[in-house]
Amino acid sequence: MRRPSRQTALVAALLMLALVAPHPVTAAVVTVINRDGPGEGLTDPAVRAPVGGNTGTTLGAQRLNALQFAADIWGTYLISSVEIKVGATFDAQTCTGFSATLGSAGPAAAFFDFIGATPSTLYPSALADKVAGMDLDRGFDNIRARFNLNLGSSGSCDLDFYLGLDANPATFADIDLVAVALHELGHGLGFAPAFNVSTGAEGLGLD
Repeated sequence: MRRPSRQTALVAALLMLALVAPHPVTAAVVTVINRDGPGEGLTDPAVRAPVGGNTGTTLGAQRLNALQFAADIWGTYLISSVEIKVGATFDAQTCTGFSATLGSAGPAAAFFDFIGATPSTLYPSALADKVAGMDLDRGFDNIRARFNLNLGSSGSCDLDFYLGLDANPATFADIDLVAVALHELGHGLGFAPAFNVSTGAEGLGLD
């Protein structure tokens, strides 16, 4: 048997490396879309000084920056070639003293039995898009997220959102919006029950 040349051996080694090396992956792009009307929530024009790395100069801009910061963190851990769209608003919700609804989020839609899916299995919108490799609900959000407008603005509410990006709220009453958004976006991505918690019955009869 002839001994392979050094060049042949190098080519063989490179081919083997190509076979075993991990393929490039695409970090997910998670985009927060302002669904508030003019002058409210994420478009509130009240002047604010930058805080904790958040360079926004209005209340609305700082809120949006904080939500997008949380979305970008999720994006670094997720792999998808399809943009994940988060429709976000600030709406009046319960807040009395130190008790409040901080926010909520969930998948805007769910899909099953599309190409690439496990049969009879329900997928939250963002995951369905990833598996399908395309936007299955073009023109619509993947996640619907709502945050409490009353924090910091209601006379009966002693809580406020901290809008810095440094996880360093000054007091117990300052609720870190980035942390809240990280939690709620997890629900929007699909960390949520799709069954009857009393009976165990599956939603739509699907896994």
